[in-house]
Parts: sequence; C-alpha cells; structure tokens
Amino acid sequence: PSGAERLRPRRTVPELWQPLPPEITAVPMEQREALELSLRIDALYDSLAAADEAQRRLTDWTFTDDQGRRWGFADGKIYLGDFSLPLPFSFGTNIGVRDEVNRRLWQWDEIQRQGARVEVQESLEERQRAIRERRDRERAAKPDTTRVRR
Repeated sequence: PSGAERLRPRRTVPELWQPLPPEITAVPMEQREALELSLRIDALYDSLAAADEAQRRLTDWTFTDDQGRRWGFADGKIYLGDFSLPLPFSFGTNIGVRDEVNRRLWQWDEIQRQGARVEVQESLEERQRAIRERRDRERAAKPDTTRVRR
C-alpha cells in the first residue's frame, strides 16, 4: 500500500470502531444539544472578537518607543508620549449636512474655474493689446520706403 493508504484508518484498528463510552451516551439529548449550541455560540463570539481586534488594529496608527511611551493616532486620540489629546471632531462630513457641503464645494470649485478662465482671458487680451501697441510704434517710428508688402 502507498503512504496515504497506510495512514488511512482501517477496520482493523479497534480504537476507532469501539462503541462510545457510557458517560457520553448517558447525557440526555437536551443537554447534548445545549452543550453543542453553547460551543457554537462560543466559537461565534471568538470570531467576532477576532474581527473586532482586526478592525481596531486597522485604525491603530501608533507605536511604542523604548521607554514604553505611545506615539501616534488611535481611538480618536493623538498619543504624544506620556499623554494623549482627545479629538472631538471626525474626519468626515456629518450625514445630515452632506448634500449642503457638496453643494457648497461645487459652488466653490465653479467660482475657482470661472476665476481662472477670467485670468486667462485678461492675459490674452493684454498680450493682444501689447502686440498691437508694439506694431503701431514700429510703423510710426520708420516709414516704409521700400514699397514691399510686409
């Protein structure tokens, strides 16, 4: 037989095919079901606790130095060595005013775009005016006597 076949339990192993001990089968069905349910609930709580810990580690941007002081940002606080500063504000927009804030941001962006467009237009007009003035000065300074079209 191959290695996998040697490791596979066979009917010749008596420990695997013995009847269950009476202390296991003597437990009433309701008690066994309650025990099974409590084990599953415990496993669920363990996985929820692990997920909460993973989420906490995602938002914990701190490190501890050699003296055991904590530095960084976590739990809505800024940790600066031996003391921490609470942050009473959030980094996001409140849900109730999100539409108003978005409208104001759009208006501000539109004002900035219009201002940039006006600056470009004024610069273009100023350049055109400067070119015309220069050409007029050149024409007035020396008359064209060559009768060649320029």
